[in-house]
Amino acid sequence: FLNAMWRSARHYRRLQAVSGRSSRAPFGLASTAQHPISQPSILLPPPSVTSSIRSASFSSTTTSKTTPAEPKKKTKSGILFERTTDLLRTSPESITWDMKDWRLAEKYLHALSRQPTHTSDIIRLSFSLLDRMVLMAEKNPEFHMNTEHLNIVVNKWRIGTRYNVVHRKRYSAPKVLAMIDNFCVRIPTLRPDTKTYAMIMAVQTKLDPSRSPAFCTEILNRMKPGSSAPPNAIALTNLMDAHVKGREKDFTLSTLAIFDHMVNSSDRLMQPTEKSLTRALESVLTSGWTDEEAVPHMNRVLDDMLSRKGRLSNSQFLSLALSFCNSDEVKQRKSTPLLADTLMTVVEEKSKRYPQIAPEGAAYAITINLLAKSDDPSAPERAEYWLQQMVAVSKRNSGKVGEPRASVYTSIIAAWERSGLPIAPTRAEAIFDKMVESTTSTTPGAYYLLISSWSKSDLPEAPAKAEEKLRQMISKSKYNPKLVPSLPSFINVISAWRRSNVEEAPERAHAILDLLLDVKSTQPRIQLNEIPFNAVINAWASSGSNLAETKVDEIIGHMNDQAASNPGAAPSIVTALSAMKCLSSVGDAPRKATKLLDVMDSGSGNRKTSNHHIRSRLYEEALKLWQNSTLPDAPYQAEQILHRYLAEPNRYKNIATTKACFEIVLELWQTDSSTEAPEQLESLLKELERRAEFVLESGSNVELYAFLARSWARSGLVNAAKRAERVLDLMTERVSESDRRLTEATISHALDTFASLGDFERMDKFLSSMGKSLSRGDESDKITDTYYSTICALVNINEVNTAHRVLLAMVNGFKESGSSIKPTARCFGPVMKAYADGGEYEKVWGLWAQLNEIQSENHEDPDFFPNTTILSALCRSEPRNAIREHAILHHLLERSEVNDDDKPDAELIYSVLDALVQSGDSNAGSSAEMTLLKMQELYEEGRLAQPTFQAFQKAIDCWAFADMDGSTERAERLLHFAEALSDDGDLHLRPTYEGYKSVIRAWALSHMNEAPERIQRHIRKIKQRHDMGAEEFKIDSEIYASLIRAYSNSGRDDATLMAQTVFDNTPDEHKTTILFNALIAAQGGDALQAEAILNQMHEKFLTGDVNSKPNTKTFNNLISSWSKSGSPMAPWRADSIFKRMEKLSNSGQLDVKPDGETFDTVIATLSNDWGADAASKVDRYLELMREYFHSGPSDCMPSVVAYTSAIRAWGSNIDDPRAVLRAKALLDEMHELAGAGATSVKPDQNTYLVYLDALSKSAVEGKEELAQDALISMQENGVQPDDDLLIVLQRCSIPVGAAATSFSVSMKEEPGEFADTSTSDQDDPLGAKLNSLRRR
Repeated sequence: FLNAMWRSARHYRRLQAVSGRSSRAPFGLASTAQHPISQPSILLPPPSVTSSIRSASFSSTTTSKTTPAEPKKKTKSGILFERTTDLLRTSPESITWDMKDWRLAEKYLHALSRQPTHTSDIIRLSFSLLDRMVLMAEKNPEFHMNTEHLNIVVNKWRIGTRYNVVHRKRYSAPKVLAMIDNFCVRIPTLRPDTKTYAMIMAVQTKLDPSRSPAFCTEILNRMKPGSSAPPNAIALTNLMDAHVKGREKDFTLSTLAIFDHMVNSSDRLMQPTEKSLTRALESVLTSGWTDEEAVPHMNRVLDDMLSRKGRLSNSQFLSLALSFCNSDEVKQRKSTPLLADTLMTVVEEKSKRYPQIAPEGAAYAITINLLAKSDDPSAPERAEYWLQQMVAVSKRNSGKVGEPRASVYTSIIAAWERSGLPIAPTRAEAIFDKMVESTTSTTPGAYYLLISSWSKSDLPEAPAKAEEKLRQMISKSKYNPKLVPSLPSFINVISAWRRSNVEEAPERAHAILDLLLDVKSTQPRIQLNEIPFNAVINAWASSGSNLAETKVDEIIGHMNDQAASNPGAAPSIVTALSAMKCLSSVGDAPRKATKLLDVMDSGSGNRKTSNHHIRSRLYEEALKLWQNSTLPDAPYQAEQILHRYLAEPNRYKNIATTKACFEIVLELWQTDSSTEAPEQLESLLKELERRAEFVLESGSNVELYAFLARSWARSGLVNAAKRAERVLDLMTERVSESDRRLTEATISHALDTFASLGDFERMDKFLSSMGKSLSRGDESDKITDTYYSTICALVNINEVNTAHRVLLAMVNGFKESGSSIKPTARCFGPVMKAYADGGEYEKVWGLWAQLNEIQSENHEDPDFFPNTTILSALCRSEPRNAIREHAILHHLLERSEVNDDDKPDAELIYSVLDALVQSGDSNAGSSAEMTLLKMQELYEEGRLAQPTFQAFQKAIDCWAFADMDGSTERAERLLHFAEALSDDGDLHLRPTYEGYKSVIRAWALSHMNEAPERIQRHIRKIKQRHDMGAEEFKIDSEIYASLIRAYSNSGRDDATLMAQTVFDNTPDEHKTTILFNALIAAQGGDALQAEAILNQMHEKFLTGDVNSKPNTKTFNNLISSWSKSGSPMAPWRADSIFKRMEKLSNSGQLDVKPDGETFDTVIATLSNDWGADAASKVDRYLELMREYFHSGPSDCMPSVVAYTSAIRAWGSNIDDPRAVLRAKALLDEMHELAGAGATSVKPDQNTYLVYLDALSKSAVEGKEELAQDALISMQENGVQPDDDLLIVLQRCSIPVGAAATSFSVSMKEEPGEFADTSTSDQDDPLGAKLNSLRRR
């Protein structure tokens, strides 16, 4: 009744206030204080209690003073706070300890619990009041303290933590639990119940998640069945929540174990609830597991809940679990979005039987949002799939799933933009169009993401598309101000034009900048900065246009105009550096470069001047422009820039830039013909000397001092030589005194100075003084070793020219003055190799000629004899050309017949043979065999050391790897030749174990019917050698695998059966990974059997057999089996196996990272059949292969097999005329990559056949011109058209007669000096020798 009257009084006061009358006297009373209903009487203590309140014991809060004339109106919360504080101020000695005091305390406690506001003061008062009540109950046993009083305060505390108003340290969960334990000790009848403990567990999980699992487990151990706090589902669910948010090790397994305990419990109170299911699913989603690991647990927990009637009435658990994974407090794992996708799939499948758990609209939206944050390549497609499902369900059941909002479409656009796939922009635009069509609205984020996707694309039309969307966004912003583009949108479009190679790219980028300035004039909220201006300047700088300088000046003018209102748009040092790139050294450009240096000091604050590296580059670039200028005042202007650089603080300068700047200015004065040039040159050198002395005194680096000596020596002044010598003497003295370590650059400058002065004697002394730190040889050869070490050091820092001058100084000193410095062949090697690496082949051959000259004059000295390093440098003049290396070796072998002292050593020959083995060239076998026979001939003549079986081994390997008819027989004949020589007495030529294995491997890959029998013959020989005591001769897994491969490749009807027989008869210790791989490959098209073998292999590995661990080759063979199966499931299985490899590799379970063969096989399988989407799938794998290749060390080199399969996939779609154009684009990409050095992508005969076959079947216009282009490309790539290619060309309506004839003539192989004639029956030197040995 009193509360009702109080509400009436408040309503009356409001009416009085509206009418303008006083609201201080309701019901005609004089004042509010005179009427009992003007205050909430239920909150007032009785007069007897209030009269006893005098002292303060609990709270230090002071009562605010009020003005008696007009008291401040108090709220119910304020009055409650005051009265409770007054009660707590009463000292325990002043309390009367009667029932009135107890009831008053109970009223206040219940009143505090009903307060809608949650502040730290109210929570503090609640605990203080509870403590006072415990004290009262402790003093007077008649006061009954129950669990309800305890739960009121704990619940208030729990709610306060939700609103983050609780002091985390003062009222932490452990402290509250300790307080409750203290209360229970003081009041024996007071016991916390299950609700109390559950609330404490929830608060601990909220405040301290990392320690919550252990704390909650301790609390749960207190809860015993039959006690006042028995365990129930709420407490166990809170424990699951603690494990999920605590993120301890194996938290998912712990959470699922608790859930299983709840499921298996016979207690009805402990049966799992929907919240328990939500926590279990949250733990699985954030576990980091793979799909194979997570799906069984998802199915199990869902089936456990669905099997209990009434446990799951809706799908709210799904939305809650997904929302937890999408929250900011959860650290996203890479697998979480994919697991969310899997969970949605599982729930969707189960909803067919249980319709009540069908996903809601929120579940679809959250799943799409999670996939949008994923880096998985399949995430965008999965997000798009769920969008289609959401749209379909919304049409069937609009009450449960509404139509997708614009934010859902935006998330999918974000997923495509994040993926970076080639098809991302087109798919993103398709989603954007659907959003406009379905929601009739667009968001700024969707526009930005679409523009960003197009700007990142490498498609030719990408910049134009990005600009189109930007202009569309601007036009719509007139009616919707929210669509005003942000600055990053403009920057993305400008960057897209800057990266494009079209001629009008700078103009288009400049037009976008002008558009930005126009929009900025009407939309002041856009804050400009220097980035878009610098991007346009870079576009002009890289264009090479004659208008570049004018346009850059115009842009800098715009930046200065905008700087008044937008300081961030002022020109910076980055602007100056970008603008300087477009300046040439002709005309007035150097003067403009000088003006650009003023930009560095024109900005405000440190933002414009903090990058000292860019400042140094600006000075250096400006000086380079003056260096190449023909203006008469170039030396003066360059010197001014140098002084400007020197005026910078010393901590901003570095030795390299100082040297470069001085070198440019000194060169300008040296080439100047004016009369004051010598004086200026000397002045500069003295300035450099002062700088060098300062650096020498202040630090340990003497590099600048050595540079000074070199500058004096090169200056050409009258006293230059003496000044250079003085500087060198001073430098040497300082180095010896301070024991400073000389750098390679210092040595380079010092030796360059000696070489310029022609003072080889002093060079000798200088190097001799450093012999202790540089010498690696004997004491007698210390100077030569010092030179060699110096040359190596100079080459290592790319000072090859200086190293060459040092080498020439050695040669001149040795030839002319008879110096003790000996330019050995070892000194020539590093310089020749460096020139060979740099492509300067003429200098390589020049040094070779000099070495030959010295060697001819000193042929008795072995130091001048050519060694492996020199021949390696000569051979590296064209890397990876082993046949030319063989030609050089053959040349040396021929020279050895004339000059016996000039014969190559065995190391040199073996290095060339190694190159032949690694080359894989079809002629490598014949070349190696020719070298081997020449070595044997020189040995028989006594002019070369006897070759060992190692040389035979290399020649056998060349034939074993050769892809030509008869190569396997030639390898076996070389082995027999070595056996015959060994039987004839040359025991060091006795074949080794590796020799037999090489021949066995060759037969295994020969695809010949008799291969298994040939291998078994060699196996018997290996057993014989083993029985004779050769322990290394043993049948291992590799030999068994080779026998299985021989059966697999033999083409026999019983090949698979025999392969299985070999496997079954193999001892268990040899059933390793390589053997399983061979058995899987032997299954051919029986893919199901291949998968069964892989599963058997994996099971053995999981049981502890590490020798059966699957590797990448295992999965490659399985994919190849599916490719050969002809099954319509093959493409799907290949794609699935590839994803499984990625997941196993990323999770670290198996080292099965996809390699180049994986991509080749998958792409070839997909190209056979995947429906209408085959070509796009193939393109996606091509892009993924490029990402693998560019991501770091990888063997995923793009190959001709993958690109040929992609061309086949596109070419098979003959109904789409654009398909053959895409095939043409792939062929052109192969030509570009091959031209850039990627020989693995060079088109072969099969590539052109597939492309021309697709072209002949298509309806594209200009078919003849395209075929003619292909024919020209074939000629350029050395591909000889065969009959099949000629037939396909004829189908393209090309007059191939004359073209083919001329092409055939042009491609006819010219007979060379080293042509391979060993395969001829008429000229078989090896066969003749072998027959001779057999007859003997």
